[in-house]
Amino acid sequence: MRDAEKRTHFLNLLKQFKNDAFVKKLEFSAGLNSFERALIHEIADEIGGLKHESIGQGKHRHILVEKMSLEELEVPPGQTRKVSFNDDGWLVV
Repeated sequence: MRDAEKRTHFLNLLKQFKNDAFVKKLEFSAGLNSFERALIHEIADEIGGLKHESIGQGKHRHILVEKMSLEELEVPPGQTRKVSFNDDGWLVV
């Protein structure tokens, strides 16, 4: 799969995950390479509202993506949070 196809594939997976009210966590395989993991992190940031982290070492390294809770999305009193929409119409916080 070429880089553009990988990006589209991961973008679609993350969008489906974000829109699925029943699935709270999405775990990506340890079989991904460092480029693919970085791409997933980048896309999750672009979509917004998702927490993501790489876990493990070496061949066991994988990514866990979770939806942010309402508390995590709230802005503390006296502070503001910039929100915008990306090119796909997704809210970015």
